[in-house]
Amino acid sequence: MSATEPVDKIWKLMSDVGMAMLVTHAPDEDMRARPMAARVEPDDDAIYFFTDANAPKDQEIAHDSHVCLVFADPKSSRFISVSGTAEVFADAGLAERLWRTADKAYFSDYIDPKLRVIRVTPDKGEFWEGSGMLATFASLLTAGAKHQRPKLGENAKVAM
Repeated sequence: MSATEPVDKIWKLMSDVGMAMLVTHAPDEDMRARPMAARVEPDDDAIYFFTDANAPKDQEIAHDSHVCLVFADPKSSRFISVSGTAEVFADAGLAERLWRTADKAYFSDYIDPKLRVIRVTPDKGEFWEGSGMLATFASLLTAGAKHQRPKLGENAKVAM
């Protein structure tokens, strides 16, 4: 494990990857996942997303606030899973702070009446970080030849 604390490493990896699959529980007990741009704010102990006031995920979070976030960067062998609780609310001040130019594709501006903020407060996280595709492939070949488990990089589970 590197000198970086595992919880700090999770925050950095989430920020670096930037896109997450937000997994919610639908009222019919199905789980639903969708890709969303994450705004990772460790100082707030939160991962934020923008959503439309009429989106099904808003009602799913109201039904069951337990969510899972999955971040993946396969090319760099970096994977993060975070479980926590979510809430949906309107907050133009927070939306202004988190606003990105690309958000104009979905909302007129940060005071758009349809804009809602999803705040996920993480409870637990886990990350896997390898050495990249070539090093991983070499480790798999070597381990297979020696009939050993491959060393695929760092992994840690943490309370957040």
